[in-house]
Amino acid sequence: MADIRDVFRDLEPELPELLEPVRLGLAPSMLLLFTADGDPAKLHFVPDPTVKAHVPCPGARCPVCYVGDPPVRVHLLPVVNVRTRAVEVLRVPHRRGPGTLATLLLPHFDDEDLQDKLFVVTRDGARHGVEVQPLGERADRCTAAIEGFRKAREEGLSLLVAFPEYSAAELGEVPEIRRMLDAVGGWDPPENGSGA
Repeated sequence: MADIRDVFRDLEPELPELLEPVRLGLAPSMLLLFTADGDPAKLHFVPDPTVKAHVPCPGARCPVCYVGDPPVRVHLLPVVNVRTRAVEVLRVPHRRGPGTLATLLLPHFDDEDLQDKLFVVTRDGARHGVEVQPLGERADRCTAAIEGFRKAREEGLSLLVAFPEYSAAELGEVPEIRRMLDAVGGWDPPENGSGA
């Protein structure tokens, strides 16, 4: 038997639950932006039903890169999803131009009242829409979620935790990627199983 007080006294405080990526689509996502500080990343979208997610590129010897599908460079930005009232991770591709998320969001980061605005974001293919509305005086600004996130960042939380991580060897065994590798004559995974 163990006294619950003894068990929990020795445990380190945990970081917040695993971050989730924001899933943009035709239905509006209501977001609160609270910082311009994020993480650069290179992501692949793996459509195979066993993965069906954006995954970080494992780097050298990446099987997805090997079959001619380079990663997309993005800036991972922490935002509050109003529906979940939690900090989530928004992928902002490094593309500029009409209808791109970066072009639509960047001007707002110079606004001193950034935290007092609601961003309604939609996506239709590669084209985004952003509407900005002022938050009312009594609106929930989710300060507890933001402060918890900031504390976790100070303790080393990476925004990449919102995306499943695969080694190069593991990606090479995803059925759809394996079929592409076999079609181009095969591929040998790295000796150590990592991407480097």
